[in-house]
Amino acid sequence: MTTRNNIPLPKTVFGFLQFFLRRHFLSAFLILSTGILCNLSHNVVLPYITGKLVDILNDISDKTHDTRIFFQSLGVGIGFWIILEAISRTKGLTSSHFIPKFEADIRLSCLKSVLKHEHEHFLDRQKLNAFSYRIDDLPRSLYMIFDNITNLFIPVIISIILSSLFLFDVHPILSSMFIAWLSIYIVVMVVLSKRSVRLTQTASQKRSRVQAAILDTIMNNFIIRALSKQHHEMRYISKIQGDEMRASRYSLINIELVKLCLGSISIISVSFLFFVAAKMWTADIISTGDVIFIVQNSMNIMSTMWFVADEITYTLLEAGRAKQSINVVTENVREDVLVEHVVLYSTHEEFLSQEDDISHQHQSDHTLVFDKVTFGYHDSKVLFSDLSVVIKQGERVGLVGTSGSGKTSFVNLIIGFYKKHGGELLIGSKKIEEYSPRELSQLISIMPQEVMLFNRSIRDNIAYCNHNIPFDKVEESAKLSQCHEFITSLENGYDTIIGEKGFSISGGQKQRIGIARTLIQNAPILIMDECTSSLDSTTDKKIQEALKMLMKNKTVIMIAHKLSTLQHIDRILVFNEGKIVEDGTHEQLMAKNGHYSYLWEMYYSRGGVSKV
Repeated sequence: MTTRNNIPLPKTVFGFLQFFLRRHFLSAFLILSTGILCNLSHNVVLPYITGKLVDILNDISDKTHDTRIFFQSLGVGIGFWIILEAISRTKGLTSSHFIPKFEADIRLSCLKSVLKHEHEHFLDRQKLNAFSYRIDDLPRSLYMIFDNITNLFIPVIISIILSSLFLFDVHPILSSMFIAWLSIYIVVMVVLSKRSVRLTQTASQKRSRVQAAILDTIMNNFIIRALSKQHHEMRYISKIQGDEMRASRYSLINIELVKLCLGSISIISVSFLFFVAAKMWTADIISTGDVIFIVQNSMNIMSTMWFVADEITYTLLEAGRAKQSINVVTENVREDVLVEHVVLYSTHEEFLSQEDDISHQHQSDHTLVFDKVTFGYHDSKVLFSDLSVVIKQGERVGLVGTSGSGKTSFVNLIIGFYKKHGGELLIGSKKIEEYSPRELSQLISIMPQEVMLFNRSIRDNIAYCNHNIPFDKVEESAKLSQCHEFITSLENGYDTIIGEKGFSISGGQKQRIGIARTLIQNAPILIMDECTSSLDSTTDKKIQEALKMLMKNKTVIMIAHKLSTLQHIDRILVFNEGKIVEDGTHEQLMAKNGHYSYLWEMYYSRGGVSKV
């Protein structure tokens, strides 16, 4: 199962559902067909057969000699029952195959779309929570809509049409009464459901607010405890929980009132239908079997319509939730970001067998060239205007500046997280936009200040760039990054699952695992964001030796927060308000007595522990 790279996801609920049903057309068509057959059989055909059997029994005068036709008809009825059971099981087995695959296809496609969002969306904690929730929720909402359409709404409509034809065969007056009842029922149901949908959506919004408040409280537990504000938080959440409770109550009461209204219409209409049928029976206009068919068919349709009245409100609500999820997943998607086709693997071994090895057949020239580059964020003024600088292959360059000066944005342009607005950015002889994301990942390795680890084994995290790498290479990189000893001290060693965001290990241990991962990648351009900031002084000294080996024969760009780390590198770029205001070695910049010298003096006036 693959997702199509060049086809954007639709932005409407119906379009989104149709998009994925087309990819599973045979299964969806079989489920719809069997759903219609099952519904028709239960609501219309079985009552009709029952009525005919009753008429046959009434026509038998000699129970000894005239029962052959009855048993033949009974055999037909039993045979139809067997066929109906086979159809039901076919539907069930098809659904068992279809549902997991359909939901997985949607989930993977949504993840693919989210991975193409603008980079700043992944810096917003609320957006990250929304992404996760919506990707998980959308497949279920769409399947519930599909399930109600195929197993309820469409089959009921066809059942009503077929019942009307059968009743017309019994008597046109009965058919007209049946159609009139259901027409009034459907019109009233649609009109009253609109208010139910509004109230249900309001209750859902209130519930989302409660969920967000609870999540916010849990994630800010540290400050709540520090300020002893537990009681305040409970009162705050209790207030919005009260709003949600009242909204839910109004919604549920309204739904019950709608059911009461529809139930009253059904009782009056069906009772009148039964009364007319009884009068016709006493006048020998219709048979006993016809009466049984009318009663059983009408009761089946009425009970189904009660269920429809329930489900239409919830289906519309699910459609609203699905629309919100689709908006979150599909908005602000960068079509220039290529996420390669997604494959659904049945086993871990199959996944590993399809992993691509990282190719190290890099081009020979890795010089970085910014030529009059212009860039700015959506919600702010232009940050870089005609920015020009050259970082030669093999140079070790430090980036210095206060917060917001442009250091991180400079790096993010190199690694392709953002697109420049003007000018040229080249790696070697190729423009940055001519590289695919995979090619950039093979050219550039990154060691961020805060290492992001997956809730997987330590081995998987270290070998993330190449899962097929031999274990001895994983072990070697762990030793170089000074984390082999603590890994082997764990009960499961390299197979230890480190938990979400690596919560089960310390900050320094996470940092060293991140360094081990970068060692394995071994890309010719290395970008570091104060990667030793979480290490203790003893380990920091040891890791510097490993970093020297890692930086050998590489182009290195280091974002420095502790200026003491920059004294022995080749060159320092000093950023201020989106401009490179100074460029040189530590000694050259100190001699200028300019912006860098001011930052250095400020840094050491605070004991050399403050970051810039």
